[in-house]
Amino acid sequence: MGERQHNRTRMEPRRKQLRGNLTPAEATLWRALKNSQLSGRKFRRQYSVGKYVVDFYCVEEWLAIELDGEVHRSDNALEYDANRTAFLNAAGIKVIRFENFLVFEEMEFVLHRIESWFGWEKISRSTTPSAEAAATPPIQEGSLLRVSTTPSAEAAATPTIQEGSLLKVSTTPSAEAAVTPLIQERSL
Repeated sequence: MGERQHNRTRMEPRRKQLRGNLTPAEATLWRALKNSQLSGRKFRRQYSVGKYVVDFYCVEEWLAIELDGEVHRSDNALEYDANRTAFLNAAGIKVIRFENFLVFEEMEFVLHRIESWFGWEKISRSTTPSAEAAATPPIQEGSLLRVSTTPSAEAAATPTIQEGSLLKVSTTPSAEAAVTPLIQERSL
């Protein structure tokens, strides 16, 4: 039998250290998540999976929440975060990332976005291999989106929006208002 991957005993000192030194954004979000306050879901803070420690984890939903600040913007940090996310996804865990400032400025959005992912694992585990695309919550008015500049026609069509920008979606009929940059140059 293999070694357990979740909350390994050897990772306890690191988890304890991180729990004792929460960032202001982590402490603020934790106040909203602890004691099953969000739709009755129990979250754990500084939870380890394999060699990685995630900021928050909901065991019931297989959902990890990561808060990103300035330290996550370097090339090394971006690569580390991408590797960690790939590892967690391979373990069946969905990772949602938020910039720290959103916790302070858009807490209602953050909590709503987390809730929108509740139940995703039931859909993805019971459908076809393209289940993640099918399980993606719909974009609603007021949602914030992260831009990915891939070699697609959509990304090339909007040169003023940079990778990592956050957008607020509007359901108004005008093309300009359909996707309005909320914050520019907030790349990770």
